[in-house]
Amino acid sequence: MYRPSQTLLNRSLLTLATIVLIRLVTLGLPDLLDSTEGRYASIAKLMLDRDDWVTPWINFHGVEEPYLGKPPLHFWLMDISYLTFGLNNFSARLPSFISAVGIGVLLATLSATLFGGAAAYLATLIFASSTIIFFLSGAAVLDITLTFGITMALVSFLLADRSRYWGYLFFIGLGLGVLVKGPIAVILAGCTIAPWLLIRRWGTGHWPPQLRCLPWLVGPLLFLATTLPWYLWAEHRNPGFLEYFFYKENYGRFTSKEYGDKYGVGHQQPVGVAWLMMLPALFPWSLILIALLVALRKKLFTRAALTALKHDPILLYALIWAISCPALLTAARQYTATYVVPSIPGFALLAVVLWRRQAEESELTGAATTKILKWAYLLLAVTLMVLPIVLILKYDSDRSSAVAGFIAGALLLALGIKTSVLEKPIAALTRITIYSAILYGFATLCLDNNLSNNRSSRRVLTFASSLAKPGSTLSVGFPFYFPFSATFYGPLMTSPNMTIVQLDDEQVLVPPTDLIAVRKRNEAELLKLDPAKQKLAEVGQWRIYRGSGSNIKN
Repeated sequence: MYRPSQTLLNRSLLTLATIVLIRLVTLGLPDLLDSTEGRYASIAKLMLDRDDWVTPWINFHGVEEPYLGKPPLHFWLMDISYLTFGLNNFSARLPSFISAVGIGVLLATLSATLFGGAAAYLATLIFASSTIIFFLSGAAVLDITLTFGITMALVSFLLADRSRYWGYLFFIGLGLGVLVKGPIAVILAGCTIAPWLLIRRWGTGHWPPQLRCLPWLVGPLLFLATTLPWYLWAEHRNPGFLEYFFYKENYGRFTSKEYGDKYGVGHQQPVGVAWLMMLPALFPWSLILIALLVALRKKLFTRAALTALKHDPILLYALIWAISCPALLTAARQYTATYVVPSIPGFALLAVVLWRRQAEESELTGAATTKILKWAYLLLAVTLMVLPIVLILKYDSDRSSAVAGFIAGALLLALGIKTSVLEKPIAALTRITIYSAILYGFATLCLDNNLSNNRSSRRVLTFASSLAKPGSTLSVGFPFYFPFSATFYGPLMTSPNMTIVQLDDEQVLVPPTDLIAVRKRNEAELLKLDPAKQKLAEVGQWRIYRGSGSNIKN
């Protein structure tokens, strides 16, 4: 059996700490992006402003109204972060970061229990260095927190036969997921557990011990105690909430193109595209997986392998978990790429199980696997060299960060060509992991300027404030497209004080605001309504025009 040295394990732990540090120091970049990050950050801020910890609120079409689309757990966490660290990008994103760390701890615990310390390191490293996890763990979105609840449930279920406390955590994990995003948490956990139970029953003739070890009396009570009070209270405060939330936001989203979304337009996807979304989400590991599947195809895709899978409970569980989200979304109509996130911990576990199986058969050190890992490393080095150049040419990226990224990529490429350490698979995996994180960190730095200028409103509001008369209160109107981030950043402006208004077409003619901020793509619409509008400045995608107020400098 392949046993990595203590030195390599220590390096893996250092690598994991480096990934966490890179993500933590880049948490404030870029500014909160519209529409999702801006929407959720402003919802949590409105709850805090109104001192309402029951009903989420949203500034929609310029009017504050209850937000019935999501439960409040993630917003509660954001509000606690706001109270602790202030209202800023970092605090808005911190709950996702902490949730990602929690998922890593759960994965490490499961892998260490099943396979030992080396497996725990590898599972956590693969999870943390997957593209979608790195970026969403630094985003003000709900998906990572939802995944924490689902991961807690799935890890606890698999370990339920080892301690009754895992059985309790199974129901608590489901409850947390339902408080983040609703019944989809139970459905996603069930998409792993139900097929696994049925296949194990078919393969062995009896139900797995985990099923009878769950605390079926106390557990459901814990689940209801976690979820039911808020749902009942929310319905009492907002009659009709339960019907809208369960029927339209959950059932309708997955079955209909037009499901009655009150807060925008859903993202329509072609049938089956969720499987393709897994490729960039899992980069660079998706490339390694494809290469390994091709290299080992004669052994993996056989009847004997399928029979062995049926009798390998951990491998079967990991495989079903890894494909549960794309399988569920295959025929769904409305979703985004972030919906596949709950499958990523399952993929990390699957990778560890396969690594352990290969290590036991001395195949991990084989020529094919070693060659695949080395080419993956070299691909990362080349990508780190090329990506900054592309970002400079196309996305107005920060040149100093891009140059640093190019130099780092060149050094990694030279090191990878010259060194023999890549002949040791676990060392190669460790290096692939750390260089993936470096690549993501440089991408974050390089794209900060472009994204902050074009996908957020803070910079245009900051510039608008410089046009105000001293001591005045500045009003800024947004026609055609209303950025939710403006309702977060606008009230934070104190010099001058700022109010944010959404303008309809009629108001554009005689705007009740001092300034008008319009996207470049909507500028022609503005000038069509009023060709005499006076342009004052351009900030990224935004064009600032004079309104009818008197609080700006001449």
